[in-house]
Amino acid sequence: MINRYGEKSMVAMLERADKTRYMLALGFFDCLHIGHRGLIANLCAVSELYNLKPAVFTFDDNFFKTLGKTDRLVYTLEERQNMFLDEFGIDKIFVGAPTKEFLQMTADQFLNYLENLSIGGIIAGEDFRFGVGAEAGMKELSNWAISKGILCITQPILSEWNKKISSRDIRRFLENGEVSTANSMLGRRYFLESEVVHGRGVGATYGLPTANLNISEDKVLPLDGVYDTRVRVGNRWFKGVTNVGTCPTFDFHRRTVETHILDFDEDIYGEIIRVEFVERIRCVVKFNSLDELKAQIYSDIAKVRESND
Repeated sequence: MINRYGEKSMVAMLERADKTRYMLALGFFDCLHIGHRGLIANLCAVSELYNLKPAVFTFDDNFFKTLGKTDRLVYTLEERQNMFLDEFGIDKIFVGAPTKEFLQMTADQFLNYLENLSIGGIIAGEDFRFGVGAEAGMKELSNWAISKGILCITQPILSEWNKKISSRDIRRFLENGEVSTANSMLGRRYFLESEVVHGRGVGATYGLPTANLNISEDKVLPLDGVYDTRVRVGNRWFKGVTNVGTCPTFDFHRRTVETHILDFDEDIYGEIIRVEFVERIRCVVKFNSLDELKAQIYSDIAKVRESND
């Protein structure tokens, strides 16, 4: 459903629209949850209707740091860019550097910034705020857009369990290991996308090699444990068993992410793979012997093989 401010100026907006101008979605979109996805789907539909090119404004990975927050990203900028392109066909991303100067813009200064982006339309959630101290919202944005002959659409807030879908809740579910709940709010499986790097090589010595991932420190990780996962290598998909956390059996206490890919035996060091999380199988355990560890891993593999997700 498309909600419009400034319906009377629609004819003027349509006349001004052309392929060289953008229909711009405003937001951070740090996890592209189902509320964000509804907004982006609306963006694409309206762009086609008014002959505009869909585009997204977002911030780079320093957003939380600049605000002095310790929150981590559900998806990095690179992961978000890949999703915008692969899932929505959007290749135009305006990336804002969240400098103190940018974040301290007044509402008028931000509107001047938008005016320089060659936009023919704007879409944002009804709770979108801008300007230092969040001084302005959709009413002010709409009034400005009407004065410039720009289409302005407000997207209703999507709620679940009578509560707004929020990135904060999704991060909390992931950090608690409640991956399936987080996935339902994301509208897809949470994933990590990373280069495969050399690890300790212990798994290969007992016939269970793992792909070790180089994860950004800005990325939120699920609660330590063993997970049922799906792994994309190139254009192929495999089932996987992924360990997030330490390896106490070998007295290795640095937090890592490593995945045993089922029915796979190729050298993929240096390649970028995607690991999608289905559900948490168990917590991390220290075993008394290598044989106990191997038996548990084979049990984990059996559970993953039986999974239909």
